[in-house]
Amino acid sequence: MERDKGEGAKRRARGLFLAVGLFGFIAMDIGLSLALTKPEGARIASPADEAKVGRVAEVAGDAWFEPGPAALASIRVEAEGPEGKSATATVDRVVVRDRGKVLLELSRWRGRIEFPLDGEWKIVAIATSASGAETRSLGRRINVGEVGRSAAFKTFGSDHWIPVVIILIVAISAAFLVRKKGGIPPRLAWKVSVLLWLNEFIYQPQWFAQGGWSAATALIVQMCGLTIIAIPFAFLLKEGPLRKRLVEIVWFWGIGGASQALLSPDLGAVGFPDFRYFSFFISHGLIIVSAAALVAEHPGRIDIKAFGRVLAITNLALLPVAALNRLIAMLPPHDPGNYFILSYPPPEGSPVDALAAIFGPAPRYVIGLEILAIAIFALLWAPFAIARRKSPRPRP
Repeated sequence: MERDKGEGAKRRARGLFLAVGLFGFIAMDIGLSLALTKPEGARIASPADEAKVGRVAEVAGDAWFEPGPAALASIRVEAEGPEGKSATATVDRVVVRDRGKVLLELSRWRGRIEFPLDGEWKIVAIATSASGAETRSLGRRINVGEVGRSAAFKTFGSDHWIPVVIILIVAISAAFLVRKKGGIPPRLAWKVSVLLWLNEFIYQPQWFAQGGWSAATALIVQMCGLTIIAIPFAFLLKEGPLRKRLVEIVWFWGIGGASQALLSPDLGAVGFPDFRYFSFFISHGLIIVSAAALVAEHPGRIDIKAFGRVLAITNLALLPVAALNRLIAMLPPHDPGNYFILSYPPPEGSPVDALAAIFGPAPRYVIGLEILAIAIFALLWAPFAIARRKSPRPRP
């Protein structure tokens, strides 16, 4: 009797955690989107407030005017410093190109500003509309001089490969632990689920406060974001068809998406020990660890049927995601969403550039994305297929 009561309490706790978390993500994304619904605005996303930068610093942010990107004419960054000194820089908008032709101008901007003196400076971004109207960002104080440890992130530098190695070690250890225990320890499931969601609930408002969040880039509907939502459900739901499908999705979407993100992190000028740096590796690292643990529990689940199901689910998701991408352009800062990379290749550069060069701009390069997805999913399915062929079959 007492045991039944205890199991019932645990079941209710799991249900409450999952329901509150799911509702929280929806409410957070809606709330942050509505907080940006202003007819005009300018923001600085980088450098962060009180950051230490060199005499030449990278600056980035976004700006917008109603009714959309065509209304934005120019952006400049002005700075006031010690001894009455000042500095100004005209920055460039981020653009999407195809064979040298500009296809799309985004609200995002970036550039460099040069400071003549060390010391404390106040910077502000000023956007000008096509009609001559201006809007200013909030001022941001930065310290110019010797650059601290929080330098720009360098791909394949020590700030990159050290966390990647740690993630691989933890993932392998988690898989061995699950195999040794004959299942996923409840404490491991709870700890990973709470840490994964807590990290996301802290990161999103922090990135908004820093000026980098927008509905066009930060909703939790990327492949990795949806995997973050799915993982606690895969850990905490009772065994059944739904949990099996979630484990399949976590494996193919999680490993496929997170591994690419870890190989080419989109961190810009943010390096160790900035919070965003830690948040990035915590979220993507826990995706890898969770996928390894969930599949280690029942490796036989990753078969050709799982491959086909997740590929079908991915294709079924394309239409509503493409519609969402278009609807997002109605919200400030009026950039189209680029979830599932359906709208344009990432301006920072990615393998999608090669697909666009072969097939043409969106939506034509989606054909290449389909081929790439099949290839990645096949690589993730292949080890299980090989292991299944090599394992001894019971005699009839």
